[in-house]
Amino acid sequence: MTQTSLLQRLGLSENIRVVSIVGSGGKTTLLYALARESLKNGERPIVTTTTHILRPSSPDLLVIDGEDLSLLEQAWKKGLCPVVGRTGPEGKLSSPSPACLDALVQQGDRVLIEADGSRQLPLKFPNATEPVIHPSTQRVILVVGLSGLGKPLPQVCHRWELACQQLGLPIGKVSLDTMERLLVGGYWKFHPVVLLNQADTLPQKIIGNELMTRLSQRGAERILIVSLKKEVPFDDDSH
Repeated sequence: MTQTSLLQRLGLSENIRVVSIVGSGGKTTLLYALARESLKNGERPIVTTTTHILRPSSPDLLVIDGEDLSLLEQAWKKGLCPVVGRTGPEGKLSSPSPACLDALVQQGDRVLIEADGSRQLPLKFPNATEPVIHPSTQRVILVVGLSGLGKPLPQVCHRWELACQQLGLPIGKVSLDTMERLLVGGYWKFHPVVLLNQADTLPQKIIGNELMTRLSQRGAERILIVSLKKEVPFDDDSH
């Protein structure tokens, strides 16, 4: 797969400007990959977050630490993608203020929002306040890390205790059934496009195909099985 096809594979036409990325197992990698594709397509993208995001260090991503939106145009003129946030804990960027977010979604050609946190684990079950979806969002992309399959649930799933409590999941190794219930129970109300990431090996691709069949039967209209680790040349956050 060529990098320029990722927007198309996710069904992100020019009319879908505001995209929120949720879940686990590669959100930030996907976020920056889409931003770079947008730049290559001649668009003016913006990256931001409603929660927290790892601060990028790549030269084609310009961090705007604060709320001076006049810097957006400067970034685009230099062929850079602005990443807007406020200095947060552990070297991360926190969400801009609500007023700034509302202004951001009116700017640029493509606004890409990291809207969920997963402690860099491959799986996630959201609590009642998660994910944080901006009301202007036109498409939600749910990222899932296939590397979590077959491993103990407490080791690979953020908020696993909540998942066990609400879904009645076993605390043993993650099965296809466990993963399906995590996704449907936690995120299905957003009608997401599903990106099954970390299909780095043939067994993981086979498992991904089995999970794709299950999720299709649950009504998912678009599902991708990918290895962002192999397909994205810059990897700011592979987890």
